[in-house]
Amino acid sequence: MKRKIMRMALVLALLVSLCAARADALDLNKTGAIALEMKDTDGAAIPDGVFRLYRVGEAAIRDNNLRFDLTDDFAESGASLDDLSQSGLAAALAEYADARDLPCTERTADAQGRAAFENVACGLYLIMQKAPESDYGYERMTAFLVSMPMAGDHADWTYSVTARPKAERTIVPTPTPQPTAPPDEPHLPQTGLLLWPVLAMAAAGLALFVCGWIVFFSRKRHG
Repeated sequence: MKRKIMRMALVLALLVSLCAARADALDLNKTGAIALEMKDTDGAAIPDGVFRLYRVGEAAIRDNNLRFDLTDDFAESGASLDDLSQSGLAAALAEYADARDLPCTERTADAQGRAAFENVACGLYLIMQKAPESDYGYERMTAFLVSMPMAGDHADWTYSVTARPKAERTIVPTPTPQPTAPPDEPHLPQTGLLLWPVLAMAAAGLALFVCGWIVFFSRKRHG
């Protein structure tokens, strides 16, 4: 958890540093690109993740700085975009988006773990991973915010942004071994269940014997 917080703090520091560049160099009519490069903590690419891009804030220039106002889709979220470094902002916006069918752009990471969003208008964006429908093998990426454009070096702006979040493998709990049931003891045949055919045969034999004697005496009397 501590490593995850440190990583997300680094991502926020890199992606949401908005005040270092000069506002007079901004071109809010220009579009850009946002790319993701998903890797695990060992540096291996993570393919097949599905990522969503939500436009959270409209770009504006106020007090010679780049500022953002909530879009209509997120107007009722109650979030404030005055301080983009505030803890829990991205998570709260992600929870709001998850609970509603808001418009977004989806991309699936390729074999190199890369997903790219092109022709991105100026504004503030929320990037989050769609909840996997089956076992993805990795924890769901923590949502984060990114601005378009982003403050770059030498007091200028960059319209090509690359984020490299890390994901941790899903911890699969080791199943607790269950006690093995003892084998069933062999059951002896229930000989008592076979008694009725013996009795039936004895009764039939006795009846034949009696009939034989009746026939014998009947012939002897008439003989």
